[in-house]
Amino acid sequence: SGFTHYVTDEMESCSPYSGFFLANDCANVTVKDCTFTAHRVTAQGTYDICPTRVTNLSFINCTQTNDICDPAYWGIFGSNFCKNMTLDGCTLSRFDAHQGVTNATVRNSTLGKDGMSMIGQGTILIENSTFYSNTIINLRSDYGSTWEGDVIIKNCTWIPNGGNELTTNAFSVIGGRINPFHYYGYECYMPKNITIEGLHVDDSKATSGYTSVYLLCNP
Repeated sequence: SGFTHYVTDEMESCSPYSGFFLANDCANVTVKDCTFTAHRVTAQGTYDICPTRVTNLSFINCTQTNDICDPAYWGIFGSNFCKNMTLDGCTLSRFDAHQGVTNATVRNSTLGKDGMSMIGQGTILIENSTFYSNTIINLRSDYGSTWEGDVIIKNCTWIPNGGNELTTNAFSVIGGRINPFHYYGYECYMPKNITIEGLHVDDSKATSGYTSVYLLCNP
């Protein structure tokens, strides 16, 4: 509770970082009122938050020191094989589950340029939150864009492309792509039930190349 991690004097080219906050092989972890820092984009993933194999992990009222929509910085959050992860009252550039999560919840939060990047199972629940990403939920194509379960989105605001001009129709509530010629090692699923209530889409910066957003992308 109550710590701040600053990253200063990063150069244009820097090494990947596995995370300042690491939680591995444990349960019942709460991180609250903390501030993290996203790292400059590198050739590999570089994170400030990186839990692996954690059950019941909550981030409450956490934020980051840099702009959540700045493309010069990598998504601040990466995780693997976790269960019951929650963001509540957080402002972060991304909520990411690389190699699968069971149940993910975002409440009262703001997510930046990368939104939620997920694969896994169970329920994705999003309530009273704001997104600045091209998709609210990006089902990760490098892992087969699979979600075996339900998606619930309630009373949220979506501002595609970080509030910048919309010049294409490359924006969808749920995104993902699958290679039909590749075996991912498991069966891949589309969400079973999708429930959307009270979603406000702010596409006021539309140009002539834009007509609408999509519920689902073409996978």
